[in-house]
Amino acid sequence: MKTKIVYCLVSSQTDYFWEQTYLSVYTVRLYNKDSFISLVVDKTTADGLTGVRAKLIDSVNEYIQVETPDGYSSVCKSRYLKTNLRELIKGDYLYLDSDTIVCDSLSDIDFVKDDIAMVSDLNDTLLLTDVNTLYKYKMAGFGDGTGLPYFNSGVIYAKDNDVAHTFYKRWYENLTKSFSNEVFYDQPALCATNVQLNFVIKELRGIWNCQFKMKGYPFLKRAKIMHYYSNNGIKSDSAFVLTDLIFQRIRIYGDIDDLIANLARNAKRKMYAIMTLQEEQLLAYNSSNLLYTYTNRPRLYKLAEKIIVLIEKYCMFHEIHSFA
Repeated sequence: MKTKIVYCLVSSQTDYFWEQTYLSVYTVRLYNKDSFISLVVDKTTADGLTGVRAKLIDSVNEYIQVETPDGYSSVCKSRYLKTNLRELIKGDYLYLDSDTIVCDSLSDIDFVKDDIAMVSDLNDTLLLTDVNTLYKYKMAGFGDGTGLPYFNSGVIYAKDNDVAHTFYKRWYENLTKSFSNEVFYDQPALCATNVQLNFVIKELRGIWNCQFKMKGYPFLKRAKIMHYYSNNGIKSDSAFVLTDLIFQRIRIYGDIDDLIANLARNAKRKMYAIMTLQEEQLLAYNSSNLLYTYTNRPRLYKLAEKIIVLIEKYCMFHEIHSFA
């Protein structure tokens, strides 16, 4: 695989961005052992990558510290790193947000011919119609965005050429305009830049950024990258609480233990189930006979689990062949 994998990290002990990035890097290595991974951090984050947190540095091939503008919040620092990546990284790269899980080989990205390529936001139709997003776009100072192609910046393919360098420079210029209007998202500025530069962004298939909590479920079976949209502990519904338990465990153990490794290797089933579990489903499970069986009859539970897996494989086989 010739294309670099790149992450940006702005993190402290009060968030889970380190844990998310560490897990995502681990999943890259699961399926892409020869990949070259770059990590770009701000100075404050770099100062905190000591002790256990230094393991992230050891897990990547390239580590870059960057000075960010004075007065920038953590969010603004993260956006700054992201929109200046093209000047910091040599070679073609695939940028990944921290809240991603890689679940297949990424080597096919080497064959992308486009200068810049991304997946549509929310795995929805590419043309912008969402009222809330249109409001952000207008508030950022870019006018009416109705019907414009709107991409998700969680996964970005960028070549190392003049087109991409020009795009990123303009993107950051537009981002500063967005900041001045107190819109701290990077996607409105991304969309505006694409319009200004004659729609240079091309569309990647949804499997490269499967936003399965949104409209990306149809891409899940063949997904190369799952994007789960972390809340970083802000919301309290069951899916986010269970997701945070994964990161708490990584923080406690300071590494990927066998339990988390098992989830990562079976992300399309097990990680998906955890990250989409609704409150009613959690209550139903807690009141079912399965929970009693799991805690008091472990051998019976394991037998039942094996039978369920066989049934799932049978159903999947017939589902796939029904489309053949």
